[in-house]
Amino acid sequence: MLNAHHLISRRVLAYRWDLNNARVLCPGCHKWCIDSAHISPWFLEKKVRDDYPDTWAWWVAHRWTIKELPSVKVDLEEVYTTLKEVDLNGNSKDN
Repeated sequence: MLNAHHLISRRVLAYRWDLNNARVLCPGCHKWCIDSAHISPWFLEKKVRDDYPDTWAWWVAHRWTIKELPSVKVDLEEVYTTLKEVDLNGNSKDN
C-alpha cells in the first residue's frame, strides 16, 4: 500500500489536501527505512530538489514559519467535491 507524505505538515490545513504537497512513497520510504522521509527528512529534501524541480520550487515558495501562516478555514465539502472530480493524477475525470 502506498503512502502520501506531506512535504509541509498535514497539520497545516491550508496544504493538507493540496496535491502539490504530497509525494507518494512506499511504507518503508515513508516511515521505516533509515533513509525514510520521517527518519531522514534531508534525504527526501535532496531527492525532491534534485529530481523534481517544479515540486521543489513549490515547496520552497510555500514553506512558512508558524507566525507567517495565514488563517485558513478549509471547506471539507468543497475539498470532497473537487477530489471526486479528478483522477489519481489530478486530471479531470471528464476527459
